[in-house]
Amino acid sequence: MEPILLASAFLAVWGLLLLLKRLLRPNTLSDIRGPPSPSFFFGHEYQLLNQDEAGDFDFKHLEEYGTVWKVKTCLDVDNLVVADPLAVQHILYASGYMYPKRADISQNFKLVLGDGIVVAVCVHIRARRRR
Repeated sequence: MEPILLASAFLAVWGLLLLLKRLLRPNTLSDIRGPPSPSFFFGHEYQLLNQDEAGDFDFKHLEEYGTVWKVKTCLDVDNLVVADPLAVQHILYASGYMYPKRADISQNFKLVLGDGIVVAVCVHIRARRRR
């Protein structure tokens, strides 16, 4: 079999599986309002990365949608934005294990805050709980 044909078949099956997964899995953020996505492939990433002032995008949508809204990231994936200080405190500190955190969030904490207690809580305690 030709390598290009094999690669094309693999990509077609992979794309079909992703589409089926997306259609069959319920979207938990479907009821939350947010700005319409300007692009399927890039979502709001370009707008977030190319702001004149840091926070312009957030403040604009804070006025329009309140303290919780959703934005689209690459490939039309929903992300939840929480701008309520009490809700952020609840998510990060009070009930941290109830809300899953992505691995890149821990890396961002490490870049911004250094090797401190927040990074230790995000990474090391999770590893200890598995034992």
